[in-house]
Formats: sequence, structure tokens, C-alpha cells
Amino acid sequence: MIRAVWMSGTAWLTRARLPVIFLLAVSWLLCLAIAATEPVDRDEHMYLAAASFVGEARLYEDVAFFQPPYAAWVYAGWDALTPGEWVLLPARMLKVLLAAGMVLALFALLRRLGADNLLAAILILLLVHTSPVRGVVGLARNYDLAQLAILGSLLLMPLRPGDDDGRWRLIIAGVLAGLAVGFKLTYLAPALVVVAWPLIAPTTLAAGRRETWWTAAGCLLGLAPLFILIAVTDPAALRFNLVDYHLLNADWQAQNGLGRWLGSDLRRLYRYGDLAGLTVLAVVAAILVIVRGRDWSVTVWRLALWLVAAGVAMLVIPRPVQTAYFVPLLLAAAMLVATAAVRLEGYHRTMLAALAGFSCLVGVIHHGGDDLRRLGGLGQVAIWPAVRLHDAGRTVADLTARHPDRPVVSTHPLYVLESGRPLSAHFAAGEFGWRLGDVLDRETQERFHLVTAQTFEDLMAREPASALVVEAVAPWDAPITGWAREAGWGPAPVAGGVLAWLPPRGPVPAGSP
Repeated sequence: MIRAVWMSGTAWLTRARLPVIFLLAVSWLLCLAIAATEPVDRDEHMYLAAASFVGEARLYEDVAFFQPPYAAWVYAGWDALTPGEWVLLPARMLKVLLAAGMVLALFALLRRLGADNLLAAILILLLVHTSPVRGVVGLARNYDLAQLAILGSLLLMPLRPGDDDGRWRLIIAGVLAGLAVGFKLTYLAPALVVVAWPLIAPTTLAAGRRETWWTAAGCLLGLAPLFILIAVTDPAALRFNLVDYHLLNADWQAQNGLGRWLGSDLRRLYRYGDLAGLTVLAVVAAILVIVRGRDWSVTVWRLALWLVAAGVAMLVIPRPVQTAYFVPLLLAAAMLVATAAVRLEGYHRTMLAALAGFSCLVGVIHHGGDDLRRLGGLGQVAIWPAVRLHDAGRTVADLTARHPDRPVVSTHPLYVLESGRPLSAHFAAGEFGWRLGDVLDRETQERFHLVTAQTFEDLMAREPASALVVEAVAPWDAPITGWAREAGWGPAPVAGGVLAWLPPRGPVPAGSP
């Protein structure tokens, strides 16, 4: 009796559209709340500052920008479409649109892989309640651009016998895979899975080879702008931006004790409802398939397992570890669950859906306080970090009205960009070039227009600034604050913990603009 009621209830949930629409809407609403209320991140300063220099400088040649340029071009184009001097708020709103695209694309992909509507919606809500995904959807960076491109390419690929494998469909899938690499180089691993998919699970070997050629051709088209940039860029500049910088950054983080913080952050991922929740769910799904004696050779199983391998490959690439790097592994785990669902029937399929729902419930409870706080913050526009940052930028504009044409120096470029005042190009990469410059030789510093604590006074003599904007909590700002104090500059409050050091009033120094 109980089992019959249970089965009939789950069957209704599976058929009903309202619960599915509700879960998808809640998932997107949480993404909106996170994007609106997430504090400003250091990477956002760098990405949006680099985007502001697109068209004025070559990102690798004139500015030390440490990421592939596709993201900078996207944010620069988006900023050109938005009116006024707002910078962070439009970028965060773009994140909301990308989050909606990811929810819909992932839902469609999980359905194609075998999950029913309800299970796919539950898996998406579970993903939103994992720490790595929450960190990705809220910040203006390149991760979700790469992930959305990969999801789009997988949606276009033939996953089952009889799926459309038209030439243009494969070429577009390849283009999206190439764009994913252009947004984030480490996404080369899942992009290769997309390109090689016709060979991994071909209907016939000849067809697999032909489809792979078309997909690879599309991937090359997506990578063409990156190839052109590489061809016209000094190899030394590429090596510094794409290799040397990451090694130096890892050393800097180790020397400043960030390894302990990262370790504790990674340990938090394994709380049930975060990484462990989806991991356990994927393992249980695989066990259920084995117990039921189902066929493991189904092509969609191969796709999910190859994507797991790609996610592991991305994690072992030497560079500073961030929790966002676990997101591809989480997406692959969700795909494994979806591919298991199609191989299960009746009671075992219901068990899998129930376990997914329980994992999702634990995730909701785990993040419940944060969810309520963020959802409540949606109605308080004045306290959104983007709005408060813009208010701080307006204060900087007022404080620098005496010298509006002089650049503003700051390792936190968004305060300057929001003010509408010119940003010193030496700080276009935020604090990254500033805090790493000391370990580089003088030739490299000059090559990338980097300024260090030792050369800061020379910069001030050569290019007088209208203000020096610093944060009290940023230890790398201490040399700037020390120089300003010794030079007789005066502090003026900008926002909580943010100061603008202003030049002393008096005769304008000789040689200044």
C-alpha cells in the first residue's frame, strides 16, 4: 500500500510541470540573488579593468592581462551597450543572463541524457547549492562563459543513434568548444571531449571520422581570434602572461599563507550537500546500474565518464587552486546521474530521484541562512555591492575634481572606473602586477609597464596622479599609503575601509599636466 502510494505520488510529480517550473525558477532566482549581493572580488577588478582598455591597448603587449582575452572582449562589448558610468552592475546583470542560459542549457542536456523533468530540475537546484557553483554565478569573470559554451556544444552533438549529425550542427558545436577554450584555457580538456566525441561513440568508424573533422574545423574557427593574437604577440609576453605569472602567483600565495585558507576552503567542499552530495549521488547511481545489470556501453555513459576525466585533468594542472575549478566535475557528476536514470526502471529509478531530492534538501538546509539573506537583499538595492561601489566611485569623482584629467592610481580599478576618471594604465591588471613586480627583473617590469614599491615614486614624478585609492584591508596597498603619507598627501574617506589620498593643495608641480 505504502509503496503504491509512493509510486503514484512520484509519477505525478514526474508528469506535473508546475514543480519543475518552480524548481528551475528558484534556481535562477538564487543565481540572481547571488549576483546582486556577492561582495566584489579581486578578479572582477582585473577583468573589468582589462575590458576597459580593449581598443586602447593590446592586452598582452601593453597591459599585463593574465587571462585569455575573449572574456575581456565580451565585457567590453557589453559595457558599450549599457549607458552611463556604471561598470560592475551591468557586468553582474550579464551574469544573471548567463545563469539563465546555463540553467536552461543544463536542463535540456540532462533531459537528453536520460533524466526526467523532475530529476533534471532537482539536479540543477542541487548544483546551485554547491559552494563552487555559487562562487561562479555571482562574479564577473570567465568561468560561466566557458561552461555555457561547453554546455551549448554538447547540446548540439549527436548523443544517441538517430540524432541529427548535420554538418553545420557539428561545426557550430565545434565553434562553441573553441570559444570555451578562448574564455578559459583549462577548458581545453572538455573541448577535446566534444571534438573527439564522434570517435568516442561513433555509429560507424567512417562516420565518426567525418563528424570529427567537421567538429574540429568548427573548433579551429572558434579559436581563430586567439590564434591571431598569439601570432602577433611577442612569445615572451605570452609566456609571461599565460605561464610565468601563474607560477609566480602560486609562490606569492604560498608565501602569504593563502595555502592554509585554500585548504580550509577545499575542506568545506566535502560537506554533504556540496561536492560530497553530488559525488555520493553519482556513485549510488552507478551502483544501482551495476546491481540491475544494465548495459554500461551506452554512449551517454561514455560522455559522462569522459567529462569526469576532463574535470580531473583540469584540477591537476599546476596553478593556484580555486573552488571554481571543481564546477566541471560537478556538472559531470550531474550528467552521470542523468545517464544512470535512463538505465533504471520502477522502484530503483524512484530511489535515485528520492536520494537526489534528499541531497538537494540537505543543500538547501546547509545554505538556507545564506539564501534567505541574499533573497532579502534583492529588495534592498542601496546595499548591493555594485550600487555601493558606484557610490564610492562618485565620491572619488568629487574628490578628484581639481585635477580631472590626471589618472587615478589604485590596485582596485573598479573604484576608478565607476568614477569616470582615467585609470593609470600601470594598474590595468589590478593588484596582480603591482604585488608581483618586485620578483621580476627591471626589463620585464618596463616591458609590461609594471610599477613596484621601488619605482612608485618615479611614476608619481613622471605621471602625477589626482588621487591614490587604497583599501585598509589590502596589505599590498601599504607601500602606496606610506608614500602618500611621507609626501604630505591627505586622506579622505571614500567608503567603509576605502581611502583616497589627495595631493597637497598648493602650486602645481613642474611638469605635471
